[in-house]
Amino acid sequence: MAPVDTTQRLKALRKLMVDPECNLSALVIPTDDQRKCMLFESTEGCDERRAYISGFTGSAGCAVVTLKDAFLFTDGRYHLQASQQLDQNWTLMKQDVPTWQEFLSKNLENKSRIGIDPTTFIASDADSLQTSLQPKDSVLVSLNTNLVDRVWPDRPSRPANEVFHLDQKYSGQSHQDKIAAVRQELKEKNFKAIVVSMLDEVAWILNLRGSDIDFNPVFFAYVIVTDDRAILFVNPAQVNGAVRNALGDDIDIQPYDEFFPYLKGLSVELGFSNENRVLLSDKTSLAVAETVGRDNATILRSPVADFKSIKNPTEIQGFRDSHTRDGSALVRYFAWLDEQLQNQVDLDECQAADQLEEYRKALDDFKGLSFPTISSSGPNGAIIHYQPERDSCRKVDRNEIYLCDSGAQFLNGTTDTTRTWHFGTPKPEERRAFTRVLQGHIAIDTAIIPNGTSGYIIDSFARRPLWQDGLDYRHGTGHGVGHFLNVHEGPQGIGMRIAYNSTPLKAGMTVSNEPGYYKDGEFGIRIENVVIVRNVETPHNFGNKGYLGFEHVTMCPIDKNLVDAKLLATWELEWLNEYHAEVQREVFAFDNIGTDSFRVAKYAGGFTAKVRLLGLVSPGHSSILRFTSLGLFLRTLRSALWLPRMRPWRTVKPYVFTEPVPIIDSVEPMEEERMTTYKMGLYYPVRIGEVLNQRYQVMQKMGFGANSTVWLCHDLWNDRCVTIKVNVHYRVKFREIEVLQLLAAHKSSHEGKSHIKTMPEAFTLHSSIGEHHCTVHKPLLLSILDFRTLFPDRQLNILLVRLAVSQMLKALDYLHSEVGVIHADIQGHNMMLDCSDENVFRAWADTEKTDPTLRKITSNGDVIYQSRSIALPPGFKAWGYLLLSDFGEARVGPQHEGVIQPDLYRAPEVMFGLKWDSKADIWNLALAAWDICESNRLFSNKPENGVEDVAYQLAQMIAILGPPPLKLLQRSPQSLTWWDESGNWRGAFNIPSELTFQSSETRLEGEPKQDMLRFFKRMLAWDPEDRPSAKELLKDPWLDFGDRNS
Repeated sequence: MAPVDTTQRLKALRKLMVDPECNLSALVIPTDDQRKCMLFESTEGCDERRAYISGFTGSAGCAVVTLKDAFLFTDGRYHLQASQQLDQNWTLMKQDVPTWQEFLSKNLENKSRIGIDPTTFIASDADSLQTSLQPKDSVLVSLNTNLVDRVWPDRPSRPANEVFHLDQKYSGQSHQDKIAAVRQELKEKNFKAIVVSMLDEVAWILNLRGSDIDFNPVFFAYVIVTDDRAILFVNPAQVNGAVRNALGDDIDIQPYDEFFPYLKGLSVELGFSNENRVLLSDKTSLAVAETVGRDNATILRSPVADFKSIKNPTEIQGFRDSHTRDGSALVRYFAWLDEQLQNQVDLDECQAADQLEEYRKALDDFKGLSFPTISSSGPNGAIIHYQPERDSCRKVDRNEIYLCDSGAQFLNGTTDTTRTWHFGTPKPEERRAFTRVLQGHIAIDTAIIPNGTSGYIIDSFARRPLWQDGLDYRHGTGHGVGHFLNVHEGPQGIGMRIAYNSTPLKAGMTVSNEPGYYKDGEFGIRIENVVIVRNVETPHNFGNKGYLGFEHVTMCPIDKNLVDAKLLATWELEWLNEYHAEVQREVFAFDNIGTDSFRVAKYAGGFTAKVRLLGLVSPGHSSILRFTSLGLFLRTLRSALWLPRMRPWRTVKPYVFTEPVPIIDSVEPMEEERMTTYKMGLYYPVRIGEVLNQRYQVMQKMGFGANSTVWLCHDLWNDRCVTIKVNVHYRVKFREIEVLQLLAAHKSSHEGKSHIKTMPEAFTLHSSIGEHHCTVHKPLLLSILDFRTLFPDRQLNILLVRLAVSQMLKALDYLHSEVGVIHADIQGHNMMLDCSDENVFRAWADTEKTDPTLRKITSNGDVIYQSRSIALPPGFKAWGYLLLSDFGEARVGPQHEGVIQPDLYRAPEVMFGLKWDSKADIWNLALAAWDICESNRLFSNKPENGVEDVAYQLAQMIAILGPPPLKLLQRSPQSLTWWDESGNWRGAFNIPSELTFQSSETRLEGEPKQDMLRFFKRMLAWDPEDRPSAKELLKDPWLDFGDRNS
């Protein structure tokens, strides 16, 4: 960071200032092109005028040059950097007192002429400054050309890179809808037009992206919207045919250089005046305001900025997905960096940052970094926005704190993550400061605030733990984050700037959470996650305001080596453990994660129960955890993360069973013994009356399957009934527990979440042959298939079928659109009815006390119990929601391969060996719903000989649904087994002509029958591309219940 000699640059600039054409006393050089840079603090080389004239490269600041002196004003983030970069010609003004505006009005002589470039100066700022200058009779002078440009001989040319269209699958909303919303705003506020000048707003409103400015997917352009036209001003060479087709006839494209003449003509055409006003953003340049006539414009915060700040569901999911993807690169990187340093490999800050970028480049949808990586070791970390320079940057030292602030641009989101590490043994002062920063971070993450609260109000939440030690930081706590746009986005934010108080936080906004602490000359600490503002449910709703919380989407471990656990409250330790459990679930489930990341376990591992109780933590972690397989690593990591709750002081005593037990003396197999996969010793030998995990007393056997037995238990700690699923040893599927943990941790107000069976806890039992993983659930009554048997004809009426389908679609919409989970095994046995009366389960459990269950003793001494069905009391009405359960086959992620689903429920794309996605669940649900509605299954795979044959099933599908589209068959080489290349059926069975969709449904007649068949036909589209999503199906008229839905 050596200073640049600015002597000759200032001399040339002052020569122009005194020229009679200008006749200036002072020149103001702000942070470059304000319409680009006020929010995201990044510029293109041709606009870095303040950096050129001063040598200071920080992203915020203002230069004031007089005929004798030169002053650089910047905020506390850049004081250290500026002091290192400014030469002897400059005076650093630490922008507290005075500000540069106050300096101009109080320190310059009377009747000063202060020059500005109106294209780089915000109109509202110019108004305020001119007012402050009036007492000294000084004036602002708008210059026709920028004087710095005239003394900058090798100034870079303005970029003109190709613009591209962002598909609606990423943006979530068409540009037509966005422009319609803006026009509605103009109509309601009685404006004739709006000028959109901020580049991120231009990109957002048109669903276009570019690369004219490093790290920000924007391009140089303006947009004007009136009630009947929308005009884009852009260099024509940047717009290809695909962009023109995407914009269609809705957008008139004009050359960029024609903007100011066109705007001037438009002001005459539309008659801009006091009565017919044009709306300008509060970030619009003075040049635009002067072109339309200052008295003809109203300057307000742009409605486009407000619309853009609240992310739609597609964008929110994009944030989750992109941060999980980015987390995989960060985990790889920190594990790699740790290994290099432990092996004493010499690395400088730039070399380290280069490796992180390489990991990111390997990720899908990566479009570049979102800002230059801040890779800083030791004292460089104290420079808040430090950028390492090649050949002069510092070596990364394992005995120093290392701060890394980095981010990426993906098609579906923008990331910004800061982590602080120590790869050796940190000093007590460093650990204490880090822990205070962590406490501030947790305070924001867990905050619950009423609607209407601004980021200005909650900023102190993050600072309070630091204030306890007399510490603080000189930057805001959080900034808005764009969606595949600028990493710094407004108007939302969290900080001490009073401007943040004008923008209440709203559900759907994205902000960073990044408290820090910086000790000049020694180290810097910052912990940054991106969070989504979301609605939360609270026990009460004072004032009917509604309440908000935060959902963190950043997935990267926090270095527990720097945590002083003695300072953390129990709930803060729990937050840290739960966050690391979530990172483990999300990142290690990501397809691209590799075995080189094993060592991150030492960072992501939870604090043990002993740590929770004693408040102790190991001072270092000199040994690196190494594993021979990813599975072993995950199991070891799970054991550190699945911590039992601390036992309460008082618990319910377990019941002592005294009644004689009935024992069946038989060699005939019973219960799980009948399973074809049964093997003696495979199942954990659960016994009624025993206490599992020192907490759950077994009371009843509820059922069994090929992979588990299920038990009704009494939770002795909370005096309630729970269900525990005890998995077999070698058939245990980690997948289900991982998915259930993911669902339990996912924060959402989506209605579908209430239709998912969740898992609040998991633990492990040990038998003579190994581990048995167990999951704890709320007890449920019975499956919808069993519920059906309670009716006289053993069939649900059509209204109940519709209600069941509606609730399952809500569950699927939640799984698919918010969590990214595909169930892959929907059938009647997995649709369970909830119960709102705990006493039903208590009575069920108590029957064992007086009427013991039949049981059998096996030859090895294990006990096989007979499952007991629940006996509902007369007049029972405490039915709850229908819940989707059993996630043993579930997959996380958008697309997969391989065989899923029971044979008769299998979707065509699965049968044809194609990749499949969430649409497979729609097919699956349709056939499961048909089973609870009709007496016969829709399709069969057993011909007369009784041997299952997929060709027989396909023939029936053709008879009922019609032939599959040729485009589907052509995507599947496997389909040639049953069809020729032209799509003609050549399977082993004839298509049954007597079988039709109409004849398959036997309960309804007339319009109700046609409505139902139409709905099921939509769900059973052969091609998944033609099959509606759960969200789309919920809007179908067949599921419109009117008042009955309540």
